Amino acid sequence: MNDLHDRIERLLPLVQNPAQYVGGEWNVVRKTPRPGMTRVALVFPDTYAIGMSHLGLQVLYHVFNSRPDVACERAFVPWTDMEALMRRDRLPLGSLETFTPLAEFDVV
Repeated sequence: MNDLHDRIERLLPLVQNPAQYVGGEWNVVRKTPRPGMTRVALVFPDTYAIGMSHLGLQVLYHVFNSRPDVACERAFVPWTDMEALMRRDRLPLGSLETFTPLAEFDVV
């Protein structure tokens, strides 16, 4: 994937619920960005377990990714164990689909 993916992957054995950081669920959408495409990051202000049960997030994700000119990805607040490791290693919060740092999106 990319450098952030590799660095996050090395932390997974050190956290309690690593599955929430790897993505790959059913119906996940991964689009290859093209020139002129708007990149949107939907960031839920809570953990993956809470955010994935939020119907509004699921609807927005589907609506944005239904458009050919938009690539929409998701990010969630890491649990305290992962947050501490990410701060220690100075890792940015990235998207679940492609581990793209949030600063690289057009809309957050």
